[in-house]
Amino acid sequence: MDTVDGGWTVIQHRFDGSQDFYRMWKEYKRGFGSPYGEYWIGNENLYLLTSSGSYELRIEMGDVSGLSKHFSYSNFSVASENENYTLTISGFSGHVHFDSMAVHNLNQFSTADRDNDATSAWNCAEDYSGGWWYDNCLLVNLNGRYDPTATDDAKAMYCGTDYDILAASQLFQRAIITETSLCYYAAGIDDAYELSYTPPPLTTKQPRDIPVKYGRMDAFRVLNFYQFSTADKDNEVSDANCAVIYHGGWWYSSCHVGNFNGRYDPTAFNDPSAMCWVSFNIGQYSVLKYSEMMIRPI
Repeated sequence: MDTVDGGWTVIQHRFDGSQDFYRMWKEYKRGFGSPYGEYWIGNENLYLLTSSGSYELRIEMGDVSGLSKHFSYSNFSVASENENYTLTISGFSGHVHFDSMAVHNLNQFSTADRDNDATSAWNCAEDYSGGWWYDNCLLVNLNGRYDPTATDDAKAMYCGTDYDILAASQLFQRAIITETSLCYYAAGIDDAYELSYTPPPLTTKQPRDIPVKYGRMDAFRVLNFYQFSTADKDNEVSDANCAVIYHGGWWYSSCHVGNFNGRYDPTAFNDPSAMCWVSFNIGQYSVLKYSEMMIRPI
């Protein structure tokens, strides 16, 4: 996404009510909808992404009158399913009256069929028609019922103590790039425009200890023996759906060091969901303006 300097992955998007967000645990775990429309990326994907490094969170929303607001957290993570995808946020900033999400911090995720909220008196997910990190019960209900013309309705999609009913919302996450994290990604082909690739035979998948070849590293070998994945057919080795997260179809491992079929956005910076290669330039997801893959008979 281009929002605030790029590098963002959309984790929730609502704008027309085409997706029902009153879903059960397994659906919120896996995710639903389409990244090109309304969708939820999936709690397992959130856990796998945020456990891999430091992430920040941005929330954008708008009402039926056209008024829009946003707020952010400099630290964002979601725990594993064993911890019921507990939410951790800190470092609030933004254009809202106060930090409405603070009440949801350190709460477990709840759905109608899996009640993990902070009260035993009722089931917040059932009562407020959504899946969320409910406390007792909520100040934010971005996965509530879509009804932008409602008034003072806590079951609808809203944010704030005044039940500000929303017509649209988006949640984004973005990796925080540090010197340490850059070291992991500093691998790829050299600065030549022509890639010649003849790997030695492999009998097993070998994503680590990749030998240097044709420049800094034979990064394409990471893909060797992996199956092709798309958003609707997840074949990679991790529990995440890399095709959904990174907007493409590819031989994803968990997930990639190159995303030639990712989103075309040559002005993006360090964005793993764009068409990129790690690392055309040292230490980042190098976003590309063009790519070309060719084969020829031997």
